[in-house]
Amino acid sequence: MSDFESWKAGFAERAEAAGLPSDVVAAALKSVSSDHEVIVKDQRQREFGMPIWFYLDKAVSETRREAAKAGLERKERLFDSIDAGWGVDRAVLAAIWAIETQCGEIMGEFDTIRSLATLAHEGRRGAFFEAELIAALRILASGVVSDLRGSWAGAMGHMQFLPSTYLAHGVDADGDGRSDIWGEDPSDALASCATYLAGIGWQADKVWGGEVTLPEGMDLRQTGWAGTRPVADWVAMGVQGDLPVTGDVAVILPAGIKGPAFWIGENARVLARYNPAESYVLAVGMMSDSLCGRPAVQKDWPRAGRGLAQNERFEVQRLLTELGQDPGGIDGRIGQNSKAAIQNWQVSVGLPADGYADVALLKALEEAAAAKG
Repeated sequence: MSDFESWKAGFAERAEAAGLPSDVVAAALKSVSSDHEVIVKDQRQREFGMPIWFYLDKAVSETRREAAKAGLERKERLFDSIDAGWGVDRAVLAAIWAIETQCGEIMGEFDTIRSLATLAHEGRRGAFFEAELIAALRILASGVVSDLRGSWAGAMGHMQFLPSTYLAHGVDADGDGRSDIWGEDPSDALASCATYLAGIGWQADKVWGGEVTLPEGMDLRQTGWAGTRPVADWVAMGVQGDLPVTGDVAVILPAGIKGPAFWIGENARVLARYNPAESYVLAVGMMSDSLCGRPAVQKDWPRAGRGLAQNERFEVQRLLTELGQDPGGIDGRIGQNSKAAIQNWQVSVGLPADGYADVALLKALEEAAAAKG
């Protein structure tokens, strides 16, 4: 028996112990095999790997913008009811819909059970994906749908819900007696997304954030997702832009000091719970801005530079660890923990603390590690 088959046998016991019918478990797992393509895609998640401007070019493309505009017009009455019932900005919902599936045109054809089983067996986030696999089996057991299809990571439907998110937040908006996030009609999916965002803290009548300009010589250690402070403090530092009048916000530099800067509020943090990649949050924000007529980003992205390859991102984290900084693990993803570690190291050697990982940073880290011996 292969290692994957042994894992399946053990998982089947755990699933039945969790209360799932044995016939449902057996039928779902009977012919499931590990999917190598899923493992490859998991190791190369685009939001964490490619330069942010390249990701944004694709995510906030004219094709997706037009799909979002058409979706807003086609489902205007539904968006009206969502506005009234949940207070979630329709432009944000349309942006998520367009970025996730091009408004239902590309929902994914991966077998959800196979994808989740592959990721659960792989082990890097095994417990997480095993819980999602159990949630997917609960969906099958409910009879709401007989075949689950979606992205390589197990996300499904118009808004790419994970199974546990569907179980917790799926709603029946069209009154047919079931929550169908997979069908041609997006009503249930959009309302379910609004329910989810409202439930995790979406603040009605507030925007996600916006572009700002920083004063020359500003202490960049103040920036980053963890650096939330009153708007008045940022204004006192010389930060300028379309800031809210009051409240607490953070300022981020997604491409370092050479790229545009943004203020982010609580709604941006809600979007980060939907997808934690900073590039994804910016994509939704920028798309929603475009849909409701807010200004586009003015400062150019530093397109002359290139992104780090996966092995280089691992090396950045390894070198940071060697130099006494904690990137939160060595996983090849330059997230908020890694950026904070980069900032701390930059401060220690007198570099601008923008937290940006590029080829120049890697070279500087290599030189510092070599000098350390």
